[in-house]
Amino acid sequence: MTATPEQIVAASKANVEAGLKSASAFVTTVFTAAERVATLNLATARTAFDDSVAFSKAVLAAKDPKEVVALQLGSVPPAVEKGVAYGRSLSEIGGDTK
Repeated sequence: MTATPEQIVAASKANVEAGLKSASAFVTTVFTAAERVATLNLATARTAFDDSVAFSKAVLAAKDPKEVVALQLGSVPPAVEKGVAYGRSLSEIGGDTK
């Protein structure tokens, strides 16, 4: 069986269209994931900045070294929790990006 030029052109066109559709879906997925990561990073940076300003104000308001130590020790668990939440968010974005 031989293919006619019209059949070859039709098959080529179908392959190109399928490739473009696939590439478009891939690029859309990548851009969506990148946008989500950028949004997460900006929110994380903003929160970190706000936390550092609040911590600095609290340290400046401390009356003795024991208060400063208590502030430092008190800041560790929330920082760890935020780090874990950030990791979970990145993992969720990665899991959603298929």
